[in-house]
Amino acid sequence: MRMESNFRDQMIKSGSKKSAHEYLTEHDGDFEVWYNKAGYYTFEKGFVVPEAPTTRHHQDEPDPLFKWVIRKDNDEPIGIHGPGYSENTSYTFVADMMESFLPESTTGCAVLDGGRRLFMTQSIGEPIDLGGGDVIKPEIAWTASFDGTWSTGVYDFTTRVFCSNMLMMGTALFKARRTEQHDITAEYRSKILGDAMAHAETMKRIAVTLKSQSYTDEQFDILTK
Repeated sequence: MRMESNFRDQMIKSGSKKSAHEYLTEHDGDFEVWYNKAGYYTFEKGFVVPEAPTTRHHQDEPDPLFKWVIRKDNDEPIGIHGPGYSENTSYTFVADMMESFLPESTTGCAVLDGGRRLFMTQSIGEPIDLGGGDVIKPEIAWTASFDGTWSTGVYDFTTRVFCSNMLMMGTALFKARRTEQHDITAEYRSKILGDAMAHAETMKRIAVTLKSQSYTDEQFDILTK
């Protein structure tokens, strides 16, 4: 299943703009994790920890082949990963990127599956008023996970308030594997804003066109199928 398809099940209520760190704390997303070697028991050798293969560039003490990701507050394992995994100690790195991107503009947060996944939304511009209470809200969505199901990424997440079920989820604007450095450069910041606002403008043009047209019930039924 493509990661984008999961977002349609993660409808979070949009709130007032404030810092990403505040939202993270309010939704129990500011917990810390630690990493512990993973292994198994045998009758002959007891507890065995498989080791990652050494290379000519890495001749130090072998790393465990797998490590558990464990919440510090409740000792709950929320992921297991192989070598090379970026060992972030909390979701704070996501909030840090969001605040460096656009301060005090986070609008929603969902911490899913006991902390295994994170989903946050952020306003990137003023609402577009189409009249009659019909408003388009330009937003982006941020994702991350400790169980490896979602990469760290930024996605289009423009919503139309008048049509509460109308949500346009675009392609990824930024993605980083968990083995890479997670950072939003100035170049990426400009690209993300440009692409997301272009997406919102496209949604506006479609909405304006549809609002100016008259449809019979039969025509509308065909259009929306």
